[in-house]
Amino acid sequence: MQIPRANVVVLLLLGANSIAASRFHQERHDSEAQWWLTIGDTVEASCSSALDLLLGYVSTNATQAGPAQLAIVKSHNSTEKRALRASKVNETVVVQESKLSSNQTSNSTANHTANKTETMQSELGNLENLFSHLKSRIGTLNKDEHDGHDDDDKRIKEQVDIIHETQGELNATNLTKWQRQLLVNRTKGAQVSLDFWKRHRELRHGSFHANLKMSHGLMDKVQQTMKMFHKVLEGKKVEKKDLEAIRRGLPAAKASFVQMVSSYFSF
Repeated sequence: MQIPRANVVVLLLLGANSIAASRFHQERHDSEAQWWLTIGDTVEASCSSALDLLLGYVSTNATQAGPAQLAIVKSHNSTEKRALRASKVNETVVVQESKLSSNQTSNSTANHTANKTETMQSELGNLENLFSHLKSRIGTLNKDEHDGHDDDDKRIKEQVDIIHETQGELNATNLTKWQRQLLVNRTKGAQVSLDFWKRHRELRHGSFHANLKMSHGLMDKVQQTMKMFHKVLEGKKVEKKDLEAIRRGLPAAKASFVQMVSSYFSF
């Protein structure tokens, strides 16, 4: 039995549309997967650098000795007035030198502390910018999901309407064989498109939740690091074990992060 030429054309068009759509979505998934691998590297590098800075601060504070105390030995020889006067003059000189040394030490310490504070605030600013970037993507994801949902629903409704319309027309008793075949083909084509857009909606929704999960995971790592900076800048104690715990949770436990991205996007 020979298949009518019109039927062949319809099948070819449906196949071409399906292949083109599949390629488009594969390219989109590959692009998203690559974005996640890149942002994972960025979070890893930024948090590692910040944690190294904090670890250096914690180690310095743990080993820093207290300021040296200058001892002033007073002369107890009161037998000679000249010796006593000389002793008092020497005491005055020592006290003055001690005050000068103390002031210089205080100024040096203050400058060093100010430099450290400025460095830490700069590093914190970098983390805050990274956190804002990740947070803004969530807003973009929400908008894309909303718009995509509307678009998919519209396309699904179009195909459902076509199926209902052609099924109603197929009930007519005055159709020629050719007309009936065209309606059957149109129904089949609409059903293929309907199945495609329903599946598309499922995949798109799943991708949305995968993106959200990974966004929140990376934001959590950045936020934990930021909290440590706030504690230090507020003069609170930071434990080395807490910093190491954050480091162990960074995305470049690389194999696990790549595996997670791959499972979500079939990369």
